[in-house]
Amino acid sequence: PPAPGPPGPGPIPPAPGPAPPKPPSPGPVPPSPAPPSPKAPGTGARGLASPFFKARAMAIPCILLLRVALGTLVGFRQQTVLTFLNVGSAALELGFVKYALDSGYGLEGVGYSCVLANLIVAALGIFLIPFLAPPEAFGGVSLVQGNAFFSAIPGMKDFGNMQGRDQPLLYAGGGGGSGWAMLDFAGEGADAMMRFTCLQGTVLLATILASRIGQPALVANHVALLGWMMTSCVIDGVANVAGLTVMNLLSLRAFNYLRSYCRWVILGGLAVGVGCGAVLYVFEAQVVRLLLNSPQFVPLSTVWPLLCVMQLVNAIVFTYDGLLVASAEFAFSRNSLVAGFFLVFLPALIIGYLVSGTLLAVWVAMTLFNGWRALAALYKVHRVLWPMWQEGFMV
Repeated sequence: PPAPGPPGPGPIPPAPGPAPPKPPSPGPVPPSPAPPSPKAPGTGARGLASPFFKARAMAIPCILLLRVALGTLVGFRQQTVLTFLNVGSAALELGFVKYALDSGYGLEGVGYSCVLANLIVAALGIFLIPFLAPPEAFGGVSLVQGNAFFSAIPGMKDFGNMQGRDQPLLYAGGGGGSGWAMLDFAGEGADAMMRFTCLQGTVLLATILASRIGQPALVANHVALLGWMMTSCVIDGVANVAGLTVMNLLSLRAFNYLRSYCRWVILGGLAVGVGCGAVLYVFEAQVVRLLLNSPQFVPLSTVWPLLCVMQLVNAIVFTYDGLLVASAEFAFSRNSLVAGFFLVFLPALIIGYLVSGTLLAVWVAMTLFNGWRALAALYKVHRVLWPMWQEGFMV
């Protein structure tokens, strides 16, 4: 056999294929977009809120005119007309809002909806005032001095002075004009203004602190306020009707009926408050879903039970406020609110925010403030006014 030769070469490896293409070299990296300027129109929350805020600011004179008209009709005891005007204002504004949103006008259109609705209803209320003045009104009710305009319209000759009298409504008597009456009226208006400022100040400060806690806390605060307002309007309606009746009983000096009526009013207000709190507690999920698209991201679980309990406190506050207003206790309402704002609400709000920094601390401060109002009203009515009514004294 032949001698073995050197070993042959192994299998030839396959020729390498074409090299894979190199990825294209990246070009210059574009700079990251700068965050939108908070002052730029149409960007972010500020861009959405600014047109809406300006439109709602234009509604302030219209709202004040409507409040004047409604307040005058309250004095005339025109409850049915008041109901139609209030419901009509709400329905008209809702209709304008739907039209604005469907037509693409956005939040700015929603703001102008408030302007139009309040302006229309305010004009209607002022137009109705001369026709609804009661016969016992002290002085005539005139909208146009001299009736120059309405006297040219058939059937409207006496529109400006429906009662056929020439004295102004705020007549001081004694031929001295209405200067002192206007000063008294301005003083009572200042009391109401300070009271309103304290009430709105609590809501404003609570909203400011909720915004500092974070966006979810701000949304939760707003939803809780909406739930509060939905029920407080019902309780406040009981107080308004009760106040009108108490005014009538005081003017008639019917003190025997007054205490009995007040007891029923207080029990009715408490029943409404307990019912509203129970509805909020039972239907919490439905109410939250109605107001929020993503309720799981909003910290409402800690605030909602307190909101339900507050309905009972609110019932006491609103019901007794109606009795105090009917008794012309404007100065007491002012003093109790100012004292509660500076001595109860502000310290509780500051301490709670600094210690815990949670939305619950903010709402605890609001609950303490309303608790102070309830205690002050209970003391005034039961310890001061009721003994006077029992003795037959006019407050």
